[in-house]
Amino acid sequence: TDSQVMSQTTGRCEGCMGTCYDILGQIISILDVITDVIVCVGFYNDDRMAFFGISISILILACVAYDIAFIMRFADGNASETAFLMAVLLPLSPLLPFVFFFTDSRDSCLAVWLRHHFCNFHLNFDAKTHDSKASKLRQFMEAKMSKHFGFIIEALVEAFPQAILQLIAIVVYKETNLISIVSILLSMLSVSSKSFVLSIATAINLKQLFYNWLSAITDFFGIFFAVSWVFYVPENEQLQPFFQLIQNIFIYKLYVTEFAMIAFCSVGLHIAAIYDVNRHEVRGTIGC
Repeated sequence: TDSQVMSQTTGRCEGCMGTCYDILGQIISILDVITDVIVCVGFYNDDRMAFFGISISILILACVAYDIAFIMRFADGNASETAFLMAVLLPLSPLLPFVFFFTDSRDSCLAVWLRHHFCNFHLNFDAKTHDSKASKLRQFMEAKMSKHFGFIIEALVEAFPQAILQLIAIVVYKETNLISIVSILLSMLSVSSKSFVLSIATAINLKQLFYNWLSAITDFFGIFFAVSWVFYVPENEQLQPFFQLIQNIFIYKLYVTEFAMIAFCSVGLHIAAIYDVNRHEVRGTIGC
């Protein structure tokens, strides 16, 4: 029937779009990490040790984040076994995002290989069950977040801070090169592509999804704009007081609005979580 043909066509289109997203997401993440490493080496060669130290620290932090995420998701052993596994995986941590991607099923080739060669560790590659009653957007988000979890960590922990650092270096030293520009653009693409999946969490339809996604991208570009103004020092001394005023406004705005809002939301969510836990405990006690 026409409805069956339409359903099959829609399913094929969704599968094709999902595959394209998987391929492009991996390519962007790989190129982004490569260019970030090249820029980090460039900081060292140009004797910009402060930027080199911060850049290498971000790369190390990303590796540790991959390790912790792998342990939390797949490790089922005791504390000593988990600590030893973390030490073993640390040199291999740049490859862990691909482990998240290719172990979405217990019977996948990589999951079977890891269970065989890491048999001394208790690894659980059972796929998480998804709510079959959820909307297609929600199911898509859960599936992509599960497969791209390592690349999402890369975008948030490594790509975004590296892009800010590289932009600061360009503004401070007033020097640009092709690899830095490409690296920043790739970081922007990486964060934008991963924020698309995260935007589905708060969307109930396609219109709200694209609104959330475009809002996240706008905030991302706004941060770059703010960094450019804050760290820029004009060569004309007559303009320096005006730029200093703009820098102070941005800094006070950061302290008064952003930090205060983050603190308020964090404390509010913490209090709400404690209240919810206590309410369930009281209900359980009354029920007993």
